[in-house]
Amino acid sequence: MEKLISRIINIVFIIVFSFILLGGLFYKNQVFMPEHQIFVIFSTVLWFLILFFGYKFINKINIKKSNMILILMFFAFFLLQLFFAYMLRVYPTWDFGGVYYVALNYVDVGNFDLYKLYPNNYFLAYCFGFFYKIISIFGISKFFRLSIILNIFLIDSSIFLVYLVVKKLLNVNAALFSALMCLCSTPFLLYTPIFYSDTLTMFIPILMVYIVILLDETNSKKKQFLLILFLVLLAFVGYKIKASILVVIVAIIIYWLFRDRRLKEGLSKFGIFLLIFVFIVSSFSLIEKNVILKDARKSGIVFPITHWIMMGLNSDTNIYGGFLPQDVDITNNSEDKVYTNIAIIKSRISERKFLGNLHFYARKIVDTWCDGTYFAPEKLSRKPVEENFLHQFVLNKGNYFDILFCVSTGYILALYLFMVFAAILKRNDNKFNYILLLQCILLGIWLFLLIWETRSRYLVNFVPLMIVLATLSLNLIYEKINVNNK
Repeated sequence: MEKLISRIINIVFIIVFSFILLGGLFYKNQVFMPEHQIFVIFSTVLWFLILFFGYKFINKINIKKSNMILILMFFAFFLLQLFFAYMLRVYPTWDFGGVYYVALNYVDVGNFDLYKLYPNNYFLAYCFGFFYKIISIFGISKFFRLSIILNIFLIDSSIFLVYLVVKKLLNVNAALFSALMCLCSTPFLLYTPIFYSDTLTMFIPILMVYIVILLDETNSKKKQFLLILFLVLLAFVGYKIKASILVVIVAIIIYWLFRDRRLKEGLSKFGIFLLIFVFIVSSFSLIEKNVILKDARKSGIVFPITHWIMMGLNSDTNIYGGFLPQDVDITNNSEDKVYTNIAIIKSRISERKFLGNLHFYARKIVDTWCDGTYFAPEKLSRKPVEENFLHQFVLNKGNYFDILFCVSTGYILALYLFMVFAAILKRNDNKFNYILLLQCILLGIWLFLLIWETRSRYLVNFVPLMIVLATLSLNLIYEKINVNNK
């Protein structure tokens, strides 16, 4: 069974990411519309060569004082992040602003006024509200600035976790290279001024994978239980802030069931995880209802799951399957929301017919997965504090925006290329290893966003996992070439 499942996941991964790669290379992104698609292709080839020969070079040198190199690298990058956060700072708007102002209101009046928030943002508002309340006791009132620092810290913690995971699985040279790869990815810089769920949960999926690795290394039942407990707490926090974290949970459960030599061990881990997770979710729901929200004015915006599936099928915006205010109005004004959503879902699918649906999903996939900016330009264009020279590169209306888009998109396409090559090379390797676990997670989020409302920003907290998989893929290709050359 392990061999069959491993082969299926690997084959599906090759098919899906080959399509994404070809779509990114030859189909113009409809969200930001680069003028010259040929530059995306050129950028992809260039990044592929830079990363391959860079990895080859770093593997041949004897790195001493790796900790010192890592500290210096993080310090330099932190300064660069502060610079970008300052230059690209924006006034809080959209959901990001809603969460911030609800948290401020809690500090002022001691109550969560959640009326204008979607329920998926409640937990994040609690976190910021309690955080601001605690630090205000010590006379700290610069909440906005401190939130940006916290955001940068959590972003950088995900880079450090990438380093730790790759160091565990490969070596210190590869780990340093993977950290450098993070620095080349735009979200680690462009999202520094926006402290929202995308970056605040960036460390959670990669930390969950790291815990799984630690679990595999220990035979101590006590340590295993404590690691599973920590994993459950992470999963709970991640799920409450960003529902897509559920994909990581499902992938880990699949890994346990098929990776462990004895099914009993996998079922044991799954059982412990599930029991603790259900207990924590149920306990929090009671506390939320009877304590946190006892006197709060809750949002009237409570939508069924079918709403987000319906919105994931709209083609009335430049982002196929993206957020659409008209869809919000339809659901909000409907008495039987589920019935209305399902009727529109059926209508949208039937109206497009077979070929129309193929085109719709193809464009939805490419626009989601082949945007190296991860939608940051659109978010940074909403009420910037002061426009400067950086905005000429970062905003869609900027004179040099095409440079940013082509360079950043070429970078992620090069990562996909390594992943696909490595998956092809390991097609006969039927072991359910960590590469398979990462492939499973990425296929899970691909399927989730195929069905759900989407945009490239929703991939931000999965970027660290992509970089780990790309590094492992690079290493596999490098080793294969070395073996063939001997």
